[in-house]
Amino acid sequence: SGIIALLRKQMGVDIFHSSMPDLVEAIKMEAPKLPSVCKEMRHKTNTPIGTLSARYYIKHENRRAEHCLQKIAEPLCLLAAENSSFVYPADPLLMAWKALLANQCHDSIGGCASDKVHRDMEQRFRKSLEIGNALIKRALMKLASGIDCRRIPADSIGLCVFNPLARPRGELVECYVIFPKECGISAPSVFTTDNMEIPCVVEKRENWTANVEKFGMDVHAFTECLAWKVKFFADAIPSLGWKTFYIG
Repeated sequence: SGIIALLRKQMGVDIFHSSMPDLVEAIKMEAPKLPSVCKEMRHKTNTPIGTLSARYYIKHENRRAEHCLQKIAEPLCLLAAENSSFVYPADPLLMAWKALLANQCHDSIGGCASDKVHRDMEQRFRKSLEIGNALIKRALMKLASGIDCRRIPADSIGLCVFNPLARPRGELVECYVIFPKECGISAPSVFTTDNMEIPCVVEKRENWTANVEKFGMDVHAFTECLAWKVKFFADAIPSLGWKTFYIG
């Protein structure tokens, strides 16, 4: 309100908060006979032909980076900050967004600049994605370290499915399930915390040397494991939340 009052005073016009639907209706009332333009609006006078498909890998990386930051990293970091001692990483996220937005100027995202420009764009996309993925991992590790596992049998391994969306969802989950060889597991099964077995598909089994990270510590341990690629359907995962299963 203070900013609006200052603008009113400096510009001498009436400024107020509105919405896009109200703005459109106001424009229609002021100019009811505006022409209607449909389809792609690719006019030869102002749109370089071919920019929609030029250097398509640039568009692909742009979408990957946007999705990583907006749909996964920011919601999970907020979730971790609300449910643990995790500190919301505002500065790293700002750095990632600045790198991404620097790639979205007209000729850059259009793919019609010089090769040097687009090579620099690739580096900025990598920077944005690396920051985003690192923050996702930190947020998930912090959340996982605080999940109540008392309903999981002692000889089983917990599995958490996170939902960063603002709505509940059910989703086919595909993951690798890793057990140390000394556990003697012949084939994994998936259970809810109510001890109900969930149908799953076990696709393949591999020998892995697993790198085990200790929560909250930069300490790594290596152990010989068996890894299975497992698919199952996780139902009713709450919005901006998680659902816990276990593997036995």
